[in-house]
Amino acid sequence: MFEAKTIQRMELLVLLTLKWKMHPITPLSFLVHIIRRLGLQTHLHREFLKRWEHLFLFVISDSRSVQYLPSVLATETMMHVIDHVEVFVDTIFLTKRGRLGF
Repeated sequence: MFEAKTIQRMELLVLLTLKWKMHPITPLSFLVHIIRRLGLQTHLHREFLKRWEHLFLFVISDSRSVQYLPSVLATETMMHVIDHVEVFVDTIFLTKRGRLGF
């Protein structure tokens, strides 16, 4: 049988021959980058991620999504979620405002 190092060398040779990348760029790569740039670190951050993941999984289940670049999928999904999170934030604000009597 083959040793682990031999198998690893063979795998790397196949990857290099086929010019495959070990870390392809995915929509998640863009999501992480944009979240860092926006500095999201509140409960809205968790809500945003949860909604993005749910919608993104729905989008990639459609085989037509492979025709789009990862950056396009990530950005469009984020824009859709941002529109809905803004409504969510407004609802929370109005609810709290109503409770405080302002």
